[in-house]
Amino acid sequence: MWSGIDVDVSRFWRSCDICQRTVPKVRVSEIPLGFMPVIVMRLKHVGIDLIGPIIPASNRGYQYISTF
Repeated sequence: MWSGIDVDVSRFWRSCDICQRTVPKVRVSEIPLGFMPVIVMRLKHVGIDLIGPIIPASNRGYQYISTF
C-alpha cells in the first residue's frame, strides 16, 4: 500500500512542465470508483491504456504513452 499517493501524484503534476502545458485547466468532476474483483492468478486480467497525444512530442517524435 502506498500511503500518501494522492499527495505525491499531485506534487508531480504541479512540477511536470508537460502536464502544466497539456492538461486542461478545468476541474474534472469526481466519479465513484467501480467494483474490481480480486485477482487470484497473475496476468489473468491486464489493464492497458494509451495516453496522448502529448504536445510537444519527445525529441524522437513520440506523442503517446502506453500503460499496462
